[in-house]
Amino acid sequence: MLARERVADGVWRLPLPSRTLPPYNHTNSYLVRSGPAGVLIDMGSDDPQVLASLRSTLTLLGVTELTAMLLTHTHPDHCAGVAAIQESYGVPVYAHPLEHPRLTPDTQISIRPLQDGDTVPVGAGTGLRVHHTPGHSPGHLSFSLLAARTVLVGDLLAAQGSTWVGHPEGDVSDYLASLDGLARLDAAVFGPGHGPLVREPKARLGEVRAHRLAREAEVVAALRLPLDLSALRKTIYPDVPEALARFTEGSLQVHLAKLIREGRVVQRGDHYRRAR
Repeated sequence: MLARERVADGVWRLPLPSRTLPPYNHTNSYLVRSGPAGVLIDMGSDDPQVLASLRSTLTLLGVTELTAMLLTHTHPDHCAGVAAIQESYGVPVYAHPLEHPRLTPDTQISIRPLQDGDTVPVGAGTGLRVHHTPGHSPGHLSFSLLAARTVLVGDLLAAQGSTWVGHPEGDVSDYLASLDGLARLDAAVFGPGHGPLVREPKARLGEVRAHRLAREAEVVAALRLPLDLSALRKTIYPDVPEALARFTEGSLQVHLAKLIREGRVVQRGDHYRRAR
C-alpha cells in the first residue's frame, strides 16, 4: 500500500518513488475523488510494484473509476508512468499544448489539450480549475479546488529549497508572473510536485520570489566586469561541483535572458556585462 496524506476533503497526496533530482527521491501524485470517480494528477513512476500499489490504494480510498489523468508538465519525473496508467484504466490524459512535443509518438500516450481557465469535472459538483503557470516549463499547469482553498502547484515551488528554472525551457519573467498569479488565488495550502505540503502559501511565495530577485541582483553585481558564462557560474556558485555545472549555468542563462530583455545586461560575443 502506498503512503498517502489527506490534503482536503476528497484530495490525497501520494508520494511515489521516482527518478528525480536531489534532495528528493519521489514525485507527488495527487488523487481528487468525488464518490467512486477520481482524477489523478501526475504519475512519475513506471515501476510495476508502485503501479500495483497505486491500484490497491485507489480501491482502499473508494475509487472504482479514473476519469482523467492531468499533467502539471511533462518532465519525465512527472509522467514516466502515464502510458501504463492509460493502458490499465483507459483514461484520457490532459496537458497544456506546449507540453505535448515532449511526449513523442513512441510513448504511445494519447494526449488532450488543457488551457488556462478550463475546468476538469471530477464528479457531481466537483471540478478542478486549470491555471497556466509557466516558468519551470512553458506549458506548466496548476490545478485549484477553490472551495477547498487548495492549489496543486507541480514544480512551481516546494516547501523548502528552490525550484529549477533554467535553459532551455525556463523563463524567470514567466516564473515570477506565475507566482503572482498563485498569490491571487488566496489558497490555504499548496500541493507541490515534491516534498511536503506548503501550509503557509503566501509566506512561501514571498520567500521564493525574494530568492529569485536576490539571485538576479547577484548576477548584476558580478557583471561589473565582462564575464563569460563559466566565469559567472564560478562567481555565483563557487562551491557547486563541476558535475552540476550544466544545471547552474542553465539557471544563470535564464536570468541573463531576462536582464538582457530589460536592458540591464548586454552581451558581446561570449561575454556579459551589466549595462552602463
